[in-house]
Amino acid sequence: MAARVDASGVAVGLARPPRRIVSLVPSITEILCALGLGDALVGVTVYCVEPRDVVRGKTRIGGEKDPDLEKIRALGPDLVIANIEENVRDDIDRLRAWSIPVWVTYPRTVAEGIRLIVELGELTGAQTRAAAMLRDIEPLHERVRAATARRPPVAVFYPIWRGPYMTINGDTYIHDMLHVCGARNIFADRPERYPTVTLDDVAARRPAVILLPDEPFRFRRAHLADFAKYTDVPAVRDGKATVRGKLGKDLSVEQGYQVARDVGLSLLATVRANLGSLDKVRRVVKVLGMVSSAEGFGDQPKVINGFSDLMVEVFGEGIGKHARSAVGMAELPVGIPVEIEMILEVE
Repeated sequence: MAARVDASGVAVGLARPPRRIVSLVPSITEILCALGLGDALVGVTVYCVEPRDVVRGKTRIGGEKDPDLEKIRALGPDLVIANIEENVRDDIDRLRAWSIPVWVTYPRTVAEGIRLIVELGELTGAQTRAAAMLRDIEPLHERVRAATARRPPVAVFYPIWRGPYMTINGDTYIHDMLHVCGARNIFADRPERYPTVTLDDVAARRPAVILLPDEPFRFRRAHLADFAKYTDVPAVRDGKATVRGKLGKDLSVEQGYQVARDVGLSLLATVRANLGSLDKVRRVVKVLGMVSSAEGFGDQPKVINGFSDLMVEVFGEGIGKHARSAVGMAELPVGIPVEIEMILEVE
């Protein structure tokens, strides 16, 4: 195989497609498995948890920042895949000094993340599967971009840490993911990639949505209390401070029910803004509820009941009762727990 240059500027040449791969990044692990390379994975980090049926039997080599290099060496890998930001350069240099090929990645945007699938497919000999994945993903990416381009961006605060609060600037993958999904990162202009901010700083920029992720800091619903006193901030006033995570792992059914209800309120606000009045809705025809679900979670219908019950409360049974599907998803955009699509009959 011809040598290729990775994100660190190093040419990596492989004599044949690798069959003993160590992944130092959870997202890379998931891509490799999607490419059909689960059997070739011999080592993963302690944070590689998906897909569970594949990674549960793999050797754990430590964390992204503190891998056990001797354990990696003992696995005899013919390829280690790392990331500039997630992993430590000295560790990568030491593996290379042992003549272990290391491919370093660094996607900075959603589009680059999509191209990473092609990159890894070419590197591992899985080009056919990579091409098939892109046939599904690229049209979805364009559809989302086209949809959000027609709407004004929503001001969003996205913290990554608490104590002190830290967030993201415009030169981050998370920023681009939010942008693609129709959000405006309120701290995009900060010069530091991961600036420290106070809650007063946040309040001054008046986010319409506060999105609390479950990593790297594990935000929980209890942390919404941090923002409670800022009642004039639109996100707090309108109940648009929300959490990320999976049902069955990070959130309970009851919490998921409330998230689905909040999604319903947001959709109703959009409908009213476009129609002028909810009185123009003749019937809620069909609802598709997508629930980010941990392995083994099967209560998606109970979660989407939060949305369905709201529709009946607002419109009554005659208009609000609807046909419905509630499905589990391995992942939803930017880690949100619930996404809902609905079809309405209107005047």
